[in-house]
Amino acid sequence: MSQRVNIQFSIDLDDLPVEASRLFKQSSDHTKAALNCFGENDYANNPLTVASLNQIDEIRLCLTKADLVLDDLQKIIGGYLRMQTGSPPEGASDEAPPPPVSEEQFSEAPPEAPARPRGRSPFSSGLPAGFSPENLSIEELQERVQKVVETINNEQLAEGVGEGV
Repeated sequence: MSQRVNIQFSIDLDDLPVEASRLFKQSSDHTKAALNCFGENDYANNPLTVASLNQIDEIRLCLTKADLVLDDLQKIIGGYLRMQTGSPPEGASDEAPPPPVSEEQFSEAPPEAPARPRGRSPFSSGLPAGFSPENLSIEELQERVQKVVETINNEQLAEGVGEGV
């Protein structure tokens, strides 16, 4: 797949439905192309061939393209709905900024940090006893990171649904 680049541009609000429809169609076309790839090979008679492997690659590429377009579309529609409801953009906070720091605060001794076992990372709290990243293969580490990303995405999605977005 060719390289992708993120761009940002603005369009008239009146043009947004047409642009969203165009992206839906583009994603649908990629999905149909993936479906057509299934019919181009005889998987039932001999699935363990180089042709099957190449076909799987082509199907996955088409599905990836469809997913990337849907991701863009999800961001566009989410931003539009946040604008309509007056919700702050993601990452924005209604909290007031912290008060300015006075010179007197600099002269005070810093608070004591909680003691932690020597050699342990401050980010390792909550990990199972004996867990060490050195014990994981790259594949296992990637799998764990992917699970964390999925959990975060699901939580963000659940928060958005709960807020009526």
